[in-house]
Amino acid sequence: MDLSIRERIIIMIVIFLCIFSLCDIGFAKNIEKTFNSKVHEDFNVEFCEGKIISYDGINNANILISKDHKDIYLQITDLLYPGAYAKFSVNIINLGSLSAKIETLVTNGFEKSKIIKFRLLDEEKIYNTILKPGENVDLDFIIEWDKNSVFEADEELSFNIQVIASSVQI
Repeated sequence: MDLSIRERIIIMIVIFLCIFSLCDIGFAKNIEKTFNSKVHEDFNVEFCEGKIISYDGINNANILISKDHKDIYLQITDLLYPGAYAKFSVNIINLGSLSAKIETLVTNGFEKSKIIKFRLLDEEKIYNTILKPGENVDLDFIIEWDKNSVFEADEELSFNIQVIASSVQI
């Protein structure tokens, strides 16, 4: 069976297109893996330092940063009266090589309490700041016994806060 030149060219084009598409798919997957691993490695926003700035009507308050620096833990005991509070400041730093923007704060434990309120002091600063690599921002907040509460503060209270950030192109 002899094939004409035209048929041979068509077969060669089909074979070429098949090989090209297979190479292109492999190349695209390799680029995607490289990009995803780079973004994962280069994006790192952490809590680095936490302190109690002031307090009133509380005998004991503690702040701890987790070993991986992704969570802060707050513990408050011995609230003396409604209106008692503790003011905290936690430094958030961008240790990655990509700029980052804080999207939200995840607070856990506050929903279990009938008397304790979490209040962010400068929401605009936290949610509008773009952290370039190496830059940081202070997260200042108050945890307080609701002044209008009719419930007693008889339990030890523990809370957890996480920061959710995303990479930003500038």
